[in-house]
Amino acid sequence: MDNNPQKIQIYGAVLSLYVNRLIKLVNQKGKLKSSLIFDEFHTILSEQHRHLIATARSNKVATCLGIQDFSQLRKDYGREQADVIMNIAGNIISGQVTRDTAKHLCGTMSNNKEH
Repeated sequence: MDNNPQKIQIYGAVLSLYVNRLIKLVNQKGKLKSSLIFDEFHTILSEQHRHLIATARSNKVATCLGIQDFSQLRKDYGREQADVIMNIAGNIISGQVTRDTAKHLCGTMSNNKEH
């Protein structure tokens, strides 16, 4: 979709339906091990994302969400949903980030060191 707002608007809804169905099929007990990789995750508005992240490991599903910056997640999902997504992620791998994303990651890392 190449950061094209028109393409995101046109294809986003269809992709979201596809992703929701895929998640429901894969994220179940007794299924084969799977991996779901979502690049540009903020463009996929999925109702199943919280459930997926919270239950995927126990259902043998590895999930990787690719976002460039925390602000993208906030813009498309809202602050509360973005915080939930970031807080329930098992591992966060980051390259160079600035501002709010850097502060959030530093806060997350320092909170984990205290426990």
